[in-house]
Amino acid sequence: MKWWLPLAVLSLGGCSYFPQDFDGTLGRVQDERGFRVGLVAGSKGGPCPNFAAPYLARVAEAAQATPHAVEGAAEPLLGALRRGELDLVLGQLDRKSPWGTEVSILEPLAADCPGGVEYSAIARNGENRWIMLLEDAGRSLRRSGQAG
Repeated sequence: MKWWLPLAVLSLGGCSYFPQDFDGTLGRVQDERGFRVGLVAGSKGGPCPNFAAPYLARVAEAAQATPHAVEGAAEPLLGALRRGELDLVLGQLDRKSPWGTEVSILEPLAADCPGGVEYSAIARNGENRWIMLLEDAGRSLRRSGQAG
């Protein structure tokens, strides 16, 4: 009956640091000391305040890396994110978007914008360590009162 204990110990020996990134985003970001960000065009002047600068400052500090941003339309940026060409997208995105199953839309930095628009950070599915860092930065920003 005690056969399960050695099996459990052997099983745990195969475990590594959890959670993991499927494609190693956080490790690459830290190794390269930089991360690629897509800023959804029009998010700055829309119905929701721009939270990109304070949020990116917190992510940069946590990751010990510098953001390298490009601005563009949501669809091409989200496609680039899904393909791994970007590490993060910031902007206004409806949670009912078809992209919701393709990418991880994180808890909004601001959810009380006019028209039900949310200002969110969006990451690749499966990059769990990176997503945890991004979520922690968002929580920190919201606690500080710099986000809605």
